[in-house]
Amino acid sequence: MKVLIKGAGCVGSAIAIRLFRCGFDIIMSELEKPTSIFGEICFSRAIYEKSATIEDIAAVFAHNTDEAYIALANRKIAVMADPKLECIDIIKPAVFIDTVCEEKIRKTKITDASIVIRIAKGCPEKDCHAVIDAISENRCGKAIYSRAPSETGYKNKKDLLKTEIGFSPALSSGSFTPSVKINQTLHAGQIIGYIDNLPVRTAVGGVLKGILPADTFVHKGMICGYTDTNYSKAPLAVSHNDLSIAGGVLEAIMSVTFSGIRSNITY
Repeated sequence: MKVLIKGAGCVGSAIAIRLFRCGFDIIMSELEKPTSIFGEICFSRAIYEKSATIEDIAAVFAHNTDEAYIALANRKIAVMADPKLECIDIIKPAVFIDTVCEEKIRKTKITDASIVIRIAKGCPEKDCHAVIDAISENRCGKAIYSRAPSETGYKNKKDLLKTEIGFSPALSSGSFTPSVKINQTLHAGQIIGYIDNLPVRTAVGGVLKGILPADTFVHKGMICGYTDTNYSKAPLAVSHNDLSIAGGVLEAIMSVTFSGIRSNITY
């Protein structure tokens, strides 16, 4: 069963890992220049590194759908730079998962696939078959199938990160260039990179665990890096929350397929 996932960041990658292990064929779409700071646990880095491996699962960059199908035949995840999802009409996925919920480029429709799942935002029965709660305490990963408000237990994750200790937001817009490396020990106030000629600093001391790739265009307030105040140099791991969301996605796929929520499933 082919699954198309919009977004190859932390959440999308956790979903891809869980579904891949269950035997699904995974194709992911991303921006041409991904903006995840946690590249170590995101398949989005395959866009600029041409390949990425997380927990022994390999993904490769595919320039087009032909290369994506070759990746699937070799039992790998395919990652495409296709934010407008121009590939969807060619791929015709059985399952489409929207982890981005950004509709300025392309609006997700319930007709995009036999099963359409959105993370955090959406109205079941209207623009998707299920919404997965993404941030609510005690409900993270819960699959919702009936009509609900347009936002279900959701707050913009990037906005939340701006208020948390360790995250370094951009103070202006421009092209970001990192000046430090992952797992480097930092002191409070140290420069971690530059937006054009303006420095971006960490507010706390610790170990750098996340940073944007070079030449990433950033907007004011966008997260550029993350410093772990526990000074841990252990490799990053896929988070429990993201795996909970991935479990909710798997439940939704099985429920829609086998519980009669939608009967005209095609593969």
